[in-house]
Amino acid sequence: MPTQNRHEWEAYLEFIGCHFRRHALLSPVVVELGVCRGESRQFYRTLFNARYIGIDVDGRGNPEIPGNTHDKAVQDKLKKMLDGNPIGLLFIDACHCYHDVKADYEGYSPLVNKENGIIAFHDIYTDHPGVRVKKFWDEIEACDDSMLRVTFRHKNTYPAWDYGIGLLIHA
Repeated sequence: MPTQNRHEWEAYLEFIGCHFRRHALLSPVVVELGVCRGESRQFYRTLFNARYIGIDVDGRGNPEIPGNTHDKAVQDKLKKMLDGNPIGLLFIDACHCYHDVKADYEGYSPLVNKENGIIAFHDIYTDHPGVRVKKFWDEIEACDDSMLRVTFRHKNTYPAWDYGIGLLIHA
């Protein structure tokens, strides 16, 4: 199981699968920023026949592109790998500081399919020290009404960390 809340992760994967089937995305490109141990790669490949590209700064989980998500060379390498194909699912889960999440969104969201692509954010409900994804999620939710929003939330009792996954969907 990836480093996610199990109930959120299962609901998220079920939703993503329905979305991909509804839009006949038979082999979508999935880009994950922050792969941790690389456990989600197999879920995307097995469940969705996805072309998976992981990016991680410290190389844990054997990312397809090692490096900082804000590094232009990393972004250029991804663009080269995409070869003009849009991202079907962008999962933002690298650095959880406000400015880093915002930079990842601004840097990678233009590569997402504008017809039916999904941008996912992890930890949108967490108020854990140093995690400021919620602040960016709240801002984008308040100012951008052009995309459908879906959230997955399951409170943990132990550890007492409320993760949350938020999706922005081009519909």
